[in-house]
Parts: sequence; structure tokens; C-alpha cells
Amino acid sequence: VTDLSFAPEPGHWDEKPGTTRMLDKKYFSLDLISLEEGRTALPELTDFGFLTALTDGLTLQWDDGEVRMGKGESFFLPGASGRLSLSGRGKAALSMPK
Repeated sequence: VTDLSFAPEPGHWDEKPGTTRMLDKKYFSLDLISLEEGRTALPELTDFGFLTALTDGLTLQWDDGEVRMGKGESFFLPGASGRLSLSGRGKAALSMPK
């Protein structure tokens, strides 16, 4: 018999563009970001973050450059990264400690 009392509840992710906070726990948060086309700023990082591309088609941008993200790729984002944004069309997950 499996005890599922500690299993996470399934979340609902709106398909409309924008950022949806999926988890807001004591030690970390998880945001899901969906872009139709265009550009959106990432939430400000406190210490660091991990950004994972859930689909192809996104570009991570910062003051001095950019990198195209492939589905399944993850990026470590130091807190000193400055302003970060995503552009293109696709979906990504951003986790950050509190």
C-alpha cells in the first residue's frame, strides 16, 4: 500500500501568457512562465535561481548578451546576474530559494 499523503497536489497552469506561481513554500518558490511572442522580465533573484526550458523557442537575455534555450536545458542564474528576461515563444520553469 502506498501512502500518498505527502504527494504534491496537481497544479493547474493557465495556458494564457504570463507568470504563474505554482509553489510558494518556506524555502523556495516555483514560477511557470509562458510566452506567446515577445519579451517578459524574470522575477528579481535574491540569491540564485534555476531556469529550465520546458519547450524550444525561448531566449534568455541579460544586459550583455543572450542564449537560446533548448527544451530540457537548465541554467543556473546567480543573484548578481542583473536584469534577466525571456523572449520568444515557449514555456519555462524558474525555481528560487527564499
